[in-house]
Amino acid sequence: MNVRLIMSFEKLAAWAGLVLFAAGAGWGWTGREQLAQLRAISETVALSGESFRPAPHVASEASVAAWRKPGAQRGGPGWVYELFTPPDIYYDTVARAFDVVPPAVEAEGALPFGLELLEVKRAPYRLQLVGYFGSADDYTGTFSSPQLPGALLARAGSRFTELGLVLKSFSVGLVPVGPGEDGALFERTASAVLEDLTTGELVTLDSRGRKLTDMPLAVLRLKGGATKPRELREGDSVQDGQASYRVERIQFDPPEVVVLRTLPDRPRTEARVLRLASSEAGAKEERSKNPSDAPAQRRSETNLVSADKEH
Repeated sequence: MNVRLIMSFEKLAAWAGLVLFAAGAGWGWTGREQLAQLRAISETVALSGESFRPAPHVASEASVAAWRKPGAQRGGPGWVYELFTPPDIYYDTVARAFDVVPPAVEAEGALPFGLELLEVKRAPYRLQLVGYFGSADDYTGTFSSPQLPGALLARAGSRFTELGLVLKSFSVGLVPVGPGEDGALFERTASAVLEDLTTGELVTLDSRGRKLTDMPLAVLRLKGGATKPRELREGDSVQDGQASYRVERIQFDPPEVVVLRTLPDRPRTEARVLRLASSEAGAKEERSKNPSDAPAQRRSETNLVSADKEH
């Protein structure tokens, strides 16, 4: 048995060797032309006999771009932030506002400010419900907006594209307004539910009154002219000749407004706190009773919030 296995293995090895020999012979026959081409290539490098001459270097004419000067921020011409040099920032304790120049000690009334505060109120919503008409099953609401001209008619499902609102529902019903001689008194009132397309917030309008927001609104008037009062929000500006006024902050209680004034012939932005005439009269009376609490002294008590500066 073992002798047969040995003989079979020898035959298999012989056949395998024969196959490898035939494959090698075939490869050598088919590649004879390529081998002849390789042997014919000369290994000698032909030199021209000339010395090496490096190619001349041509300098590129690249233009050097200068950085643009930093622009002023909305706070005024002094609010300029360079790359490594931010401005020095100061805090005015009287105006309760930041500035880029130290607050000056000024006598009260020395510099007329040119702007007076008439009222601080809540800003109205951008759409108001004025009324309605139609039958019980087919009411149409009448709306108004300071951003759109004329009366706006709408039903449930209507869109106010310019205002980013959609009218979700509109209804008319009786609302109790108080007790009467024969019982409770009711008033027929229209109600509109709006959806803000940006925030998804639902807002309800009532035909009995204007819808107000929590945004403060300052009613200001320029002094020394027959100008109409203007309603300004925080960040709004008004121009009076060369003077520019910007509303920095509005407060409800007590009603006051921080205004920044910029003049072309003055190096600093001036901050003032405007109050109602009645509130200002009470403040003056209180200061006359307590001279040590004068605005000039309180103005001088400022905190420096100086940023690190590269020199």
